Amino acid sequence: MSFPELPPRRTLPPDVRERMRRKIFNRRPAVRAPLAAAAGAALLVAGGFLVPLTGSDHVDAVDPPTAIPTSRPFAAPDEVREVETTREDTATCGFDQALFTVRMPGRRLLVAPAERFCELTYTTTSTSTGVTGVTFMDARYAAWRSPTGVVAGRVPPGTALFRAKDNDSGRPQPATLVGNGYFVMLTAADSVTVELSFSDGSPTWSDPVDLRSMPVGAHTEDRFTGDEADASGPEIVLARCLDRALRDSVPHVRDTAQWQLGASVGTDTETGIAVLRGPAGHTAYCVISVFKPTEVNPPMPVGNDDNAFTLSARAVTKTDSVRGIVTRLAGVVREDVVRMDLVDPGGHVRPVEVQRNTFATRVTNLASLEAASLAGVRLRAFDKKGALLYEAPVV
Repeated sequence: MSFPELPPRRTLPPDVRERMRRKIFNRRPAVRAPLAAAAGAALLVAGGFLVPLTGSDHVDAVDPPTAIPTSRPFAAPDEVREVETTREDTATCGFDQALFTVRMPGRRLLVAPAERFCELTYTTTSTSTGVTGVTFMDARYAAWRSPTGVVAGRVPPGTALFRAKDNDSGRPQPATLVGNGYFVMLTAADSVTVELSFSDGSPTWSDPVDLRSMPVGAHTEDRFTGDEADASGPEIVLARCLDRALRDSVPHVRDTAQWQLGASVGTDTETGIAVLRGPAGHTAYCVISVFKPTEVNPPMPVGNDDNAFTLSARAVTKTDSVRGIVTRLAGVVREDVVRMDLVDPGGHVRPVEVQRNTFATRVTNLASLEAASLAGVRLRAFDKKGALLYEAPVV
């Protein structure tokens, strides 16, 4: 590669090269330490993910980058809380300014003047296309419901306290009262009506709100699209699956910072599946069609429990033009399982993907959509010495 604007390259005199070599290789630790500390505190935004920088010359071996770093700003406890607004967020939302930003698990909500709303998740940006009038004490205040179930709007003048609960279950809903006269609350996917309670210091008044009367008015874009490699990498697959889990309120998938990508197969096809591995041994199963999740399900054990592996997900899919009828199989394995095989209906042995004590595989070219077509299909688990630990049919 040539750079015509630069002068011709010249060889340094021997004495100059030696002085530079001594300066580079004989640095004193007292000089490097502040630089390393400053660099370690910095964060580099790379492909939408926050990556800590360090000043060390040594690079430790790390696991494959399939886990979302806990420093990622979308990672949050199960709460709704106002945080500092950043220029990056306002630019991503297309706002010149924002009145405030509220953080909650897996997402952030920005509110701009003129009742404009924007929700940022791991991979999507949703901007409001309209607001819905919500009645409080015979007065109507603008409110917006995001694609993931965040509801934001104004509160009656003088409100000093705000609470929300699900009318059907009676469970409190994460919510906050923002200083500029707004409320923000997080609803569950199965919520139908919520009760909003307000107080100005005197007795509290409450109003029920029918969420069905608040259609989602949003334009949503995936920030990771196109043919670039990072748009289909494992980090993006994980992030999209977590987004879908939040939209569907999948049990246990709340503190998204602790979830990692386990075994996955076929993510570039219409019949992919990925296992999400969370804290306390929880798992979730992400059904994928060409890098995009179509649903995320909690584990549903279908056999082989308390053995070397547990088959926790099985889904027979529609006919695929290339692979015929395909079924997805996934689950968890014991600590001592390092390898698995699948014996297909034709008696052929195929390797099974095993990662983070989970496994995922597919059975292709099935004769029919009936579960009986899996007769004869077996899974086998092996330890690190190659010894067979367990073998069982999948039906």
